[in-house]
Amino acid sequence: MTLVTGTCACGAECERELAEGRYAETFNRRPFICADCDAERSAQWAAEREERDSRELRRLIAEKLTRLPVLHSRLHLDELDTAGRERALDAARRLIAGEIHGLTLIGSIGTGKTQIAASTVRAMIERDPEQPAPRWVSVTTVLSDLGRAFNDPRRQQAVDALSSDRVGLVLDDLDKSKPTAHAASEIFNAIDLATTHERQLIVTTNLMPSQLRTKWPAPYGEAIASRLGYCELHKITGHDRRLSEAA
Repeated sequence: MTLVTGTCACGAECERELAEGRYAETFNRRPFICADCDAERSAQWAAEREERDSRELRRLIAEKLTRLPVLHSRLHLDELDTAGRERALDAARRLIAGEIHGLTLIGSIGTGKTQIAASTVRAMIERDPEQPAPRWVSVTTVLSDLGRAFNDPRRQQAVDALSSDRVGLVLDDLDKSKPTAHAASEIFNAIDLATTHERQLIVTTNLMPSQLRTKWPAPYGEAIASRLGYCELHKITGHDRRLSEAA
């Protein structure tokens, strides 16, 4: 092995090993990078790749969070008060970890069901931004859109929001409106797809499954109530947090 001093690509005078054998002369005339400079450059490239990846993940997270209700999209589970909903928050964390597949949150108006649902989805997005996030469906909005004219694009958007078996599903305020038989069948189909394919399913409602069974058109009310058994059910108690926050 022959060592000589030469000008490294960094501009410093560094030692280099001369090549021997065939094509050695051509190889030895080429610019070289010393081991220290090579390691430094590799570390710099790795840091730049990591920063690019980090920026892309932040962008991806921010884009997915826009699909959540604006009022709740900035909430984190650990920031929510636990009064009357400690067990529900624990179940939400187990859903995020994949220990359970579904969660039904039942409680009076303003007890924080939507807060927990949105915070759970946010945590899923931040845990693995590259995985598809559960679709957020406001049931009152989607029922209204399903009743629109066939040529109204909002009607097709509502159908599309309920028809995928590839991602999880959040049905917010399942009980607020009484649907037509057609709309009830679409909601039933969405819940059935989620349970059949073992996707994450989060449902918020003021009513117990037994009450939903009688409120919704037959046979969908009974079928939906039955499939909510796929979810871990938690009743949330306490005051109206919206009124408290507004005071």
